[in-house]
Amino acid sequence: MYNNCLGLRTVSQIIMSAGKPFTQRGLAGALVSALLLASPIAASETLAGSKPFTSRDISTNESRLDPGDDAHAAANMAPPAAKDPIEQLRETLQKSRIFTLNSKFKILKTDSTIAVSTYRHPYGNENDMKIDALLVAREVLKTNALGISTVRVYFFDETDQSQYTMASVDLEMVKQFNARLLGNAEVVDALKLKHEGLGGGLKQLEKKSYDEIATDAPMAEGILRKERQELVKQIEQLTSAGANVNSLRTAYLLIEDAIRQNDDLGAQAAYAFATELLENAKVKKGISSAR
Repeated sequence: MYNNCLGLRTVSQIIMSAGKPFTQRGLAGALVSALLLASPIAASETLAGSKPFTSRDISTNESRLDPGDDAHAAANMAPPAAKDPIEQLRETLQKSRIFTLNSKFKILKTDSTIAVSTYRHPYGNENDMKIDALLVAREVLKTNALGISTVRVYFFDETDQSQYTMASVDLEMVKQFNARLLGNAEVVDALKLKHEGLGGGLKQLEKKSYDEIATDAPMAEGILRKERQELVKQIEQLTSAGANVNSLRTAYLLIEDAIRQNDDLGAQAAYAFATELLENAKVKKGISSAR
């Protein structure tokens, strides 16, 4: 069943029939509270198996030595390094089963926005995408360290990666829903989907050569600058390896074009598109890459 999110999705939400989904009209609005307010099963906390740290000082919440233990051992015990919030969010989304098993997704943070790009499930409809976006926003809301106000989820068409559907979720709306200040139907109706395509821009840019445009227009100031610099570096490495990078170069120019037009949404979508092309190009050349 599509998106079996640890039991949050019930048979009454999406009924699969002959390989195609049948979603009851208005059902997402009626049952979305079960999706967003269901309490996750608390994970048991376990202490590291270090003998000196067998109890904690209640007043300071610091580990303390039991009588007779070696203080030198405690001095050598360094506290575990804090996880990167984005990496922590990535692990949380993987475990949440919001997306189907083994599905690929990327996370990008720009200012107070988290952008998640993934592939649209072939049997998923618009309500499915709305629910997925709300569930992602719910997980982001738990990660207070990120300072996020908006979550955008880009669902790319796996058969045509230049086409995508974007759902933008205001975390204030999720907070209001959690506080029961907004009803189920209001939350679902408020979440709008935006269907976009990169194809037109690709054809327009392909009229000029990459070298010509890159020479006339150096890298623009704006979001994703570090990521764009790394993308250029990767394109150059693939070029040296003899890979065909025409589509990848054009995708990079789409990012630059969107940034020059102050279109952050378009830039994020184009970047997600470019990184997927980059992974595909590496696979074709037998170059390993960590996802």
